[in-house]
Amino acid sequence: MACPKMVNDDPYERGWLVKVRPGGLQSDVTNLLSGKLARAWMEQTVDALRARSSGNLGMVLQDGGIPVLGIAKNLSRDHWHEIASEFLLDTQSLEET
Repeated sequence: MACPKMVNDDPYERGWLVKVRPGGLQSDVTNLLSGKLARAWMEQTVDALRARSSGNLGMVLQDGGIPVLGIAKNLSRDHWHEIASEFLLDTQSLEET
């Protein structure tokens, strides 16, 4: 990328780094959650992620802290793969561990 700053300045237009082409778009669309089921899944996932990271956050936004860009870079490689496989349904992370 000629201008790396573009990622933050225009993330929805010219700041893209990669394009993803799904291998099984039709089955992915068929299996999408929607409505109340999607909301319940998201709430459960957020609660689980918060419970997993509580106590080690330091000052957070609600306490007057500032948002952290790239929070994943503060995780060890093993911890990132564990989080990704559990919360992002990332099967590649499971295969690498």
